[in-house]
Amino acid sequence: MATPENYTHDSYLSPFTWRYGSEPMRRIWSESHKRRLWRRIWVALAEAQEEAGLVSAEQVADLRKHMDKINIARAHEIEVEIQHDLMAEVHTFAEQAKVGGAIIHLGATSMDIEDNAEALRLRDAMDLLLGKTERLLGHLAEQVRRWAATPTMAFTHLQPAEPTTVGYRLAQTAQDLAVDLEQLRHLQSQLRGKGFKGAVGTSASYEQLLSDSPLSARDLEQRIMERLSLEAFEVTTQTYPRKQEWLIANALAGIAGTLYKFAFDLRLLQSPPLGEWSEPFGSKQIGSSAMPFKRNPINAEKIDSLARYVSTLPNVLWHNAAHSLLERTLDDSANRRVVLPELFLATDELLRVGTRLVRDLQINEEAIQRTLTTYGPFAATERLLMEAVKAGADRQHFHELIRRHALAAWAAIGAGHGNPLMALLTTDPQVTQHIPAERARQLLDASGYVGDAPARAQALAGAVTQSRWGCALLVGERLYVARRNLLFATHTTTGQEEVHEQVRGGNIERLILAPGGDGLILHFAPSYEWRGISNVLRLTLDGAEEWRAEMRPEVRPWGYQSISSDGESLRATAFTLREGVELDWETGRVK
Repeated sequence: MATPENYTHDSYLSPFTWRYGSEPMRRIWSESHKRRLWRRIWVALAEAQEEAGLVSAEQVADLRKHMDKINIARAHEIEVEIQHDLMAEVHTFAEQAKVGGAIIHLGATSMDIEDNAEALRLRDAMDLLLGKTERLLGHLAEQVRRWAATPTMAFTHLQPAEPTTVGYRLAQTAQDLAVDLEQLRHLQSQLRGKGFKGAVGTSASYEQLLSDSPLSARDLEQRIMERLSLEAFEVTTQTYPRKQEWLIANALAGIAGTLYKFAFDLRLLQSPPLGEWSEPFGSKQIGSSAMPFKRNPINAEKIDSLARYVSTLPNVLWHNAAHSLLERTLDDSANRRVVLPELFLATDELLRVGTRLVRDLQINEEAIQRTLTTYGPFAATERLLMEAVKAGADRQHFHELIRRHALAAWAAIGAGHGNPLMALLTTDPQVTQHIPAERARQLLDASGYVGDAPARAQALAGAVTQSRWGCALLVGERLYVARRNLLFATHTTTGQEEVHEQVRGGNIERLILAPGGDGLILHFAPSYEWRGISNVLRLTLDGAEEWRAEMRPEVRPWGYQSISSDGESLRATAFTLREGVELDWETGRVK
């Protein structure tokens, strides 16, 4: 086994180590973070066991004191000897915590620690992806609005069909991504850890430990999970159900599929015969080592390449769920170390690149018009046919007339000429006897033949960016409460929340938080929302600096889950009212 200190570019490094994915996502899946979570869980276990009278306060305090002193090098030395990574970390922790070391892992099996840590990592990783998906959806909505009424040629079977609009085409992507976002939100809200149920899920070891305690195994589990702000599955084997990871992988594969189609469409539309869309191209960017003139859609191609990889990963996790035989096997262990991080890092990269493509998408209106001029009259002949029949023409005769002229027009286009269909039809006496030439020209202008696409595109853009949650943040004694149009700052007086001042008006869709002064500075930007549970608000800036506020439920009726960073902002994922308490969003007061 290689030691982590020896990993360099002279040996194999995964591209996900440095090329694909963000640093915040890499930190979530890092070895240090995993071991820090293990220790956090061991401390939570010990704290609950202290409440049950099983361990001493001094032992728990000692564990808490050494909780963040991760020493991977030492743990690897031990692992080489004992061939068990979690027990190697137990020994490393125990070497540091001389007083509390003896009680680490009391009553637990490895997966009581590892599966709960994995659930916490999944939650944080999903949180980062939620923020990035929301941001991408916001940029998509902006582009949909901008181009909602711009006509463009639609293609079915990769052949010219009828006109649509640029915004309506983009709205298809936005609609799919909104479905992906809702699926990811739902799965995050349903995320569960294993809890603390021992070797085969029966809690037998904990029942034995607690035989002289007023607490039951279920009580102990509940107290630990509350400390972790995590729900537990009611029933498990040695592990939590691996189906949970398969469902999450399917959701991420859904995001990948949405972006794959968008990127492939962009590649088709960027090809010179059309040239209607293009991705940004830097002034110093090189398209080809052999052909200096090339402007390849490398970012769209990267999306399609990574998305294809993401699409394969749910199959591995399906097998993990299906092959967790009886109370478990180890069939899943090795591949999960690879699949879960790469699944999230690849999706993270897809969203990063996809956001850049959408935000900086270049639309060539001249090329769009050229395509419409070439192929639009064919689609518009349907309008001409309807008007001619209304004016008394024989439908079958007029249909044949249009067909003959259309074949002649296709032949001209194939020979490299412009589309003569409009001229052929507007100068044919069999046409003009029913429809004047000028009116026929108007009908054959396909740019207006887009139905209600502009209105539907605008409606979709509004629907996917609509604010759905209220939010709140406690800073000292002041509670910041936001609803869609206003942000209020409130303060507490004898337990009663009162509106203190209106901080800002306008349409608030997102709050970005950053440390500043003696509290936090609130910044405003589009497309964010808060939601969640628990009684701790935890802020992390770029994965390093942290700010923590613990709520006193008996005084304040608000709860929080966490806030995490994507390297650009801090995203709150947690806000709810305690049971039986209702907040009036119009005033910011508790009802």
